[in-house]
Amino acid sequence: MARQWFDKEQWDAFWRFWDDAIQAIPGLKREALASMGDAVLREVRRQITRRGVHDSQGRVARWQEVRMGSKGGYVAVSPSPDETVQVTRSGEKTTSKDVTRYLERGHGIPTPRGRTRRYKPRIPTHRTYVPGKAFYSWAKMDAEKLALEEADRTMDRLTDIFADYLAEV
Repeated sequence: MARQWFDKEQWDAFWRFWDDAIQAIPGLKREALASMGDAVLREVRRQITRRGVHDSQGRVARWQEVRMGSKGGYVAVSPSPDETVQVTRSGEKTTSKDVTRYLERGHGIPTPRGRTRRYKPRIPTHRTYVPGKAFYSWAKMDAEKLALEEADRTMDRLTDIFADYLAEV
């Protein structure tokens, strides 16, 4: 009967590798989510300019930011809620979130009252609603594809960890 040798050093190296790989996975997941969010953010900003939002200073695109879930389970693009765009005479604040929502979904406009004969409405048509630009909706169509491409790129690093281990063995 042939004697078999058990190499304890290789056994320990194998388990050290698995411990390191398992420790790296949460960080890689966060990194993948962050890169996915950045890709979707770029698409949203591209759609803002493409859909005809007339913003010469680029404020609307600058207001968009990536939000990550508190436990790292999701990532979303939304306007920053902190920036106040305008304060009315009554003290009500219009935030960047409000303006983004109005641009995305549309908003109502007051109908001309025209009580005097000289009154000329600022908006010549009789529309009572301004249609939205739907830039989030357009970006949503490509978001999944872009996010998966970024996730694949990031997760290739996990494959590299395994390849490095197999090259050592």
